[in-house]
Amino acid sequence: MNLEVFNTIGTAIIAYIPLVISALIILTLGFVGGNLLSTVITKSTGNAFIGEIAKYLIIIVAVFMTLDQLNFAQSIVNLAFLIILGAVAVAFAISFGMGGKPFAQKQLEKFENKVNEKE
Repeated sequence: MNLEVFNTIGTAIIAYIPLVISALIILTLGFVGGNLLSTVITKSTGNAFIGEIAKYLIIIVAVFMTLDQLNFAQSIVNLAFLIILGAVAVAFAISFGMGGKPFAQKQLEKFENKVNEKE
């Protein structure tokens, strides 16, 4: 019997167990921390929607960290995280630009009036 194959498989499984344990700890902390932060935000601001957004953002980051810890398609996981982060940044920039347009217009009109008064 060729027991070298079983020895190699057993060694690989035993070497992977600490990664699984640390991944479970990360995932547990993500869920607990997300729920705790959601409760704190909801109680302090009175807005449950923002609390839920914060909770799910923390859980998503914990899931990505867990997948990275398990060495599960690291390049795909990192690329997906960067794409999601970039999409959120672009969405924030667009929403800030569209929502801040009246404010910026008022500020530019005030500045223009001050310049015209000094002339």
